[in-house]
Amino acid sequence: MKVTVALIVFVCLIALGVIIFCMNLPFGRSIGVTFSVVDDRGTPVPEARIKGYFNDPRKSNDAGTHYDVLTNDRGVCKVKGVGYSFTECTVKKMGYYSSRYHLRLKENDKSVSKLTVVLKKIRNPISMKVRNIDFDLPSKEQYYPFDLDIGDLVEPYGKGKKANIYIYYYGQHKDIFTGESSFRIKVSDSNQGLKLMSFDDYSQFKTVYDAPVNAYTNQLEFQSKRTKTERLVDSKIKKNEYIVFKCQNSTNEKMYNYGKILPDLSYWPQEDQTVKVKFTYYYNPIPNDRNLEFNPEKNLIKTVDFRGKDNSDRFKP
Repeated sequence: MKVTVALIVFVCLIALGVIIFCMNLPFGRSIGVTFSVVDDRGTPVPEARIKGYFNDPRKSNDAGTHYDVLTNDRGVCKVKGVGYSFTECTVKKMGYYSSRYHLRLKENDKSVSKLTVVLKKIRNPISMKVRNIDFDLPSKEQYYPFDLDIGDLVEPYGKGKKANIYIYYYGQHKDIFTGESSFRIKVSDSNQGLKLMSFDDYSQFKTVYDAPVNAYTNQLEFQSKRTKTERLVDSKIKKNEYIVFKCQNSTNEKMYNYGKILPDLSYWPQEDQTVKVKFTYYYNPIPNDRNLEFNPEKNLIKTVDFRGKDNSDRFKP
């Protein structure tokens, strides 16, 4: 009997040792992060609130060590916890757009990781015309004029009055796997233009504050060509890209309006040979004003969902 009890105690001690050993494996190592928070011009941001957690695969998705800290007068703070591969954090301060970061931790590095966090200031949000567009091009292989101010194809294809951009689609498909397509957006002269840019993915406000002064192009083309086994060409707009446009004002040919088209741009041919086109865009109605910082509470276009609910304010800055 004494031998049995001793054996049980011995086994329990071994099991406890294994648990303690596993707790100190990389799946639960101690890690630290030094955060340095700056604004979009590189100035330190004091008293910014950083909330997040270190992941721990032995627990549920976000049940690792949590932290909730403020930066000091130099915009710096340090956090420590038990983690393995990454830490998620959200950074906020009144007067700034919130930022979200995913920091991947180095597996063999036990030193403190460093992360510079950017908080973009809320500068001058304005009223804009923001729309989800859903329309049909009457046919393929023809440029159709689109009125960005009104939000429709120009007459006789729609209710638009003045062409700001022209939209074109070409596509040939043998089946759902094999085929090629080309989608183009162009402007009519060199004084107008389009520019493909990259998002600031970390920020609530992902685009530039002001549209560029120059370096526009007259046409953007997105191509796709694939077989059943290979993607030969794929130049579609990416999830982290958007388009800034400069177009002629509706009433004054010497003045221009600016705006941005989001990467939700989609297009596909339909059985009746028309082409379905969808995208979301922001249009600054003030002539020659390059401001692209939208105030979600001041959408000049009323957007109603299928239940009749006004969701005009659901668009992000």
